[in-house]
Amino acid sequence: MKPLTLRELNRATLARQLLLGRERLDVAAAVARLGALQAQRPRAPYVALAARLEGFEREQLNRALHDRAVVRATLMRETLHLVTAGDYPHDAAAMAPYFNRLREKHLPDGVDMARVIELAAHAEAALAEPLEATALRPLLARLEDRMDDDRVWRRVRTNALILHVPGEEPHAFGQRNRFVAAAAWLGAPPAEAAEGTRRLVRRTLASFGPSSRADLAAFTGLAVAAIAPALDALEPELERLSDGRGRELYDVRGAPRPPAETPAPLRLLGEWDNVLLAHADRTRVVDDETRRRVIRKNGDVLPTILVDGVVAGTWWWRRRKDAATLTATAFVKLTKPQRSELEREAELALAVLEPGATRLAVEYAG
Repeated sequence: MKPLTLRELNRATLARQLLLGRERLDVAAAVARLGALQAQRPRAPYVALAARLEGFEREQLNRALHDRAVVRATLMRETLHLVTAGDYPHDAAAMAPYFNRLREKHLPDGVDMARVIELAAHAEAALAEPLEATALRPLLARLEDRMDDDRVWRRVRTNALILHVPGEEPHAFGQRNRFVAAAAWLGAPPAEAAEGTRRLVRRTLASFGPSSRADLAAFTGLAVAAIAPALDALEPELERLSDGRGRELYDVRGAPRPPAETPAPLRLLGEWDNVLLAHADRTRVVDDETRRRVIRKNGDVLPTILVDGVVAGTWWWRRRKDAATLTATAFVKLTKPQRSELEREAELALAVLEPGATRLAVEYAG
């Protein structure tokens, strides 16, 4: 088979990520299709869905979270994601080896993994009902005085099968985190690790493929050696492809791969959007020079502007009283039609970012 060009890879990923055209899907179905939504910032998933779903409104995601169809948890790459309730147990099982590897490395002297696992079990037992982190940590401190060390707190919190509980904030989560045991919230039994990894690998390929082994490792945080058995087990469902650099790629049979000339509309992506993080080689959506402008040294990913499917600028917003303003910094000269597209997209983004604002505006910087 002829190697896939960079533009063909771009269009394939955009198609999986609903960025070639908005679709009418309920939130849980959309999250399943997208694989997972970055949720480091509570508002980020709302912007992600506004860019992808026809007629999306903020309350639709809030309802899915309160109805327990979608959950927020620490998963891929030890970062916060939204996934469906059905995918969570499998993702948590798949990520356990990665978490264990990190914990062994970063625990302080005097605390071992056996103690972390014991404390995590106590945390889950204490979280049969939602509880604020400020109340949970003192409970654990009665069992382990090293709980005053943030490294221990983080490892216990990540090791435990717990979820973030949505509140009444505009974007469901605020500064005061509440946790609940996943078993109590979902009633789902723990999954088996190998099956969880197979499911996660397949879903990642369906949502972001075609992907190399390094791409799969970059998105999940799992070692390539942990991914290899899953790829072997999935072999009947997969195609093997290659790119212009001769790298071997995997994809789900029958997954969409539109022609390179397929038009891609201008879109605004929020902070940490997974489109920019799902591959070791990110050049299908952002070239190396631009990447340095949108991903900071501390790892923060700025909200970005996609023009013809690739990153071509950044944006931010502010609100003063009842007026919300989005400021766009384009790295390329935008045509008049593209500016019109950007202004339409800005209205959709601001509507979910700043509910209640009655005046919306766009400014251009640079």
